[in-house]
Amino acid sequence: MNICGILVHTRPENTPSVRERLETMDGVEVHAATDNGRLVVTVEADDDGTGADYLFSINGVEGVITTSLVYHYRDPIEEEGCHGTQSA
Repeated sequence: MNICGILVHTRPENTPSVRERLETMDGVEVHAATDNGRLVVTVEADDDGTGADYLFSINGVEGVITTSLVYHYRDPIEEEGCHGTQSA
């Protein structure tokens, strides 16, 4: 599981269209947008991607100027039956 908190910067006039594009992406949620073109975004994914992978993908959205990773949590998903116990 991956959870990333990302600050996205756009031109103020592009904020609504960038928000719409981001919200169509799997696992992306826009939590807030400011009048000066900043969006607070989280990405949740069940893959082994890195924070950089998500930054590059959001940076590729038309209208995005920059992205900044402000939080990243990665926890490997345990396979069923593998819970850290040992058998003798």
